[in-house]
Amino acid sequence: MKRINPDTGKVFIAGDPRPRGDVQDGKVFNQYNSSHHQKNGYFSETWIASSSKEKLKLARAEARQRQRLLKAKLERENPSILVYELNPETGKKYIKGDVVDGMYFMGYLNHVLEDGVTVPSRWATFKSMHSYHMSKAIYNIKTRTKKRGETLDPRVTKDYLDSIFPKDYMCPVLGYKMEWGEDDGKLNSPTVDRIDNSKGYVYGNLLWMSSRANMTKGNHKLEDIKKVIEFLEKNNYKG
Repeated sequence: MKRINPDTGKVFIAGDPRPRGDVQDGKVFNQYNSSHHQKNGYFSETWIASSSKEKLKLARAEARQRQRLLKAKLERENPSILVYELNPETGKKYIKGDVVDGMYFMGYLNHVLEDGVTVPSRWATFKSMHSYHMSKAIYNIKTRTKKRGETLDPRVTKDYLDSIFPKDYMCPVLGYKMEWGEDDGKLNSPTVDRIDNSKGYVYGNLLWMSSRANMTKGNHKLEDIKKVIEFLEKNNYKG
């Protein structure tokens, strides 16, 4: 069992100073040791000199980079050796949007664990997943705006995108419920795009819709879309 930090009311995290009540030696918290228990039943703890904190941080970053490079190498040379957490219902890898016990699958990470073959999974609550997609959307808008040689409208922010997102998750164009999924590969996954393509990504010209609706809309002019609809109706196209 992990001892709770009495100063925060939460478990200790790396870098926490000694709490009031502990012997003050200037050290900071490093990690819990779950393989060893103290007499009071708590996991033993490792504390390090604060001067060692940055060295430890650097060492961990270097180790993580080695794990990333190893995963990339194995993906190229021997992908079958990599071990992924599989969906028990399909026997295949999880895909973004899969839900297990209220947690949403966000993807497999870009490194392996210490064993050199296991690829960790990333899961999130619905709230965290939604926030992630808002951040991802604003990042994509910034990237597209930069490529167009334009300056991002300062009013277009993560909070703004969240404020215009349909609270009931219903696609305003096609009228069915949207779900976060495998990026744009899932046709009912939400995407944000311009209402009027000629105006760019500016305040008041953005709309959330399903990937299917966005793909149908594309960069076409309204007149062109109307012509397509008229043609399909004239030829009794059922779809």
